[in-house]
Amino acid sequence: MTTARLIKMTRLVLACRHWGKSHRASITIDNDGDHTIRIYTNVLSGTSESILFYCDKSRRNDYPSLYIYDPDFQQAEALIIKCLSELDGDEHV
Repeated sequence: MTTARLIKMTRLVLACRHWGKSHRASITIDNDGDHTIRIYTNVLSGTSESILFYCDKSRRNDYPSLYIYDPDFQQAEALIIKCLSELDGDEHV
């Protein structure tokens, strides 16, 4: 993944700061390429789920099957934009 793409995803995660207690998002950028984005949806509803997107193919066997291999964070980006749009009606890219 390129540095420019990581910067874009970091900015998108930081744009989520106004989510408050509805959703949570975090990004981990690791010097060995094990970058992850974790999204918690519907935190206050009692039905919150944590979704972890990871991009390092060599880690596939280290993560449970419910984690999503997303080499360029395309799926993570789509989910964050969807959650942002649900809360404020804006598109964030």
